[in-house]
Amino acid sequence: MSYQAIYAKYWHGFDGFPIDELLLTELRDHMAAFKVSAKTRNNAVSVLRQIVDLAVRDRVISESPVAHWEVKKGQAPEPDPYTEVERDKLLEALQPWPIAWRYFLTAFHSGMRTGEMLGLEWRSLSKPYAMIEQSRVRRRIKPGTKTGKNRKIILPPIVWDALDSNPTRFMRTFVFL
Repeated sequence: MSYQAIYAKYWHGFDGFPIDELLLTELRDHMAAFKVSAKTRNNAVSVLRQIVDLAVRDRVISESPVAHWEVKKGQAPEPDPYTEVERDKLLEALQPWPIAWRYFLTAFHSGMRTGEMLGLEWRSLSKPYAMIEQSRVRRRIKPGTKTGKNRKIILPPIVWDALDSNPTRFMRTFVFL
């Protein structure tokens, strides 16, 4: 959403309101009426902050009413990883399905993202490394990784043993497809 669209959606009600009469409490109350995530609220406040900061720089007002509006964390919480016991139970339960077992064993011990694992090719493996050069997103191969940089990952021996146990008839292009 553009700055103009954000302004129109959240702040247009203050059009014509004297900027030197804006109060932080009024602005907070106004924004509280919108049931939005912390990230969306921060984005809306950022647009207002730029307008008011310009007024401060132009000496129209001496202090920004949004200067003390604290930015709250808007990102999702950190993932809650499996404990070692949970990991071991899952891997034990997957023993009858070797392909799934190898996939999750590699995931737990490598730190690779899902798309990186699905895009991993046999040609990218060279002990002790896996070179991540592409990922698979919505069934399409996407060059590069989420961060746009290739990654070189050291795979522990337990992963190499599992990958080496893969029947050769499955060793075509992709490791996990």
